[in-house]
Amino acid sequence: MKFSQLKKHLSAGGEDTLYYLEGDDAYFHKKAIEMINRKFVTALPELNSAVISARDINEIRDSCSVLPFMSERRTVLLREWYPTEAELLQLDKWGQNPACVMVVSNLLPWPSLRKYSQGHTFVDCGRESDLTLAGWIAQLFAAEGKEVDRDAALMLAQYCSCDMVRIDNEIQKLKHLSGRVTSRGIEENVSKDVEYQAYMLAAAVAEGRGNPYRILREYTLKGDARLYTRLLASLYSNFRRMFYAKGSGKGEEELGRLLGVKPYAVKASAKTARKFKKAALKKALKLLSATEYRIKSGSMGSEPALYFAIASLMRI
Repeated sequence: MKFSQLKKHLSAGGEDTLYYLEGDDAYFHKKAIEMINRKFVTALPELNSAVISARDINEIRDSCSVLPFMSERRTVLLREWYPTEAELLQLDKWGQNPACVMVVSNLLPWPSLRKYSQGHTFVDCGRESDLTLAGWIAQLFAAEGKEVDRDAALMLAQYCSCDMVRIDNEIQKLKHLSGRVTSRGIEENVSKDVEYQAYMLAAAVAEGRGNPYRILREYTLKGDARLYTRLLASLYSNFRRMFYAKGSGKGEEELGRLLGVKPYAVKASAKTARKFKKAALKKALKLLSATEYRIKSGSMGSEPALYFAIASLMRI
């Protein structure tokens, strides 16, 4: 199930001995763990909510075998646990203590755990689309007693590359603005994430207008050389997605899985890719790869290398 379905699932009486959380949004992991603890730990959370760093399956079994104290059930949380098939077989053999709920929280996908969770509860904690998050952002602002324009909420999601951890941090700052939160308020107070900058840079190159240099100038003002290399890497990823989205014949879901990104990112890349021929995208990837090599070899500084790459991309 998606993270957005977990609250309803738990409220409707959904219960299990294993919850496997997987995805790249740490905010969803945090909130999912809080909801699971509220559901099952009915008293003394400091005693009945354990976080263990052990990776030995026997130590995990021992922790899960402890009975709850004055609570309905007990929870045991393991972060970034990537077990072998043999370890999962042991987990299945001993059977979990029905009074203990085991929560595994992994940012990276792990096929064996996903397969194992088919008999339990799997929660997708991956990033949501900007349109979905815009609705959630409005609710989070409302909880702070603030109103936000729909366009401003969408802009906030995009500027933060749909990362709810950063979105939540920005909301905690933006709630102090006077009056309704507008697009202008977002533009003036929220820095664009490097992934969003790279997407806008790729789109600007595709349009063949002067916008790419304006985007680069925003980075020049920051004066951090590392941002140029990050932007170049993100730009490469954008063109790589465009290359594979161009006439691949695969659906957004399937291509997203192959590239390790969300379907909405594939959709956005496919839209921008229409401006290029397949051969031009292949040439762009070679150009960006060569530019990265020039930076790493020391033959060119990161800032001039990025300007050189953009100027070259606009001529392909």
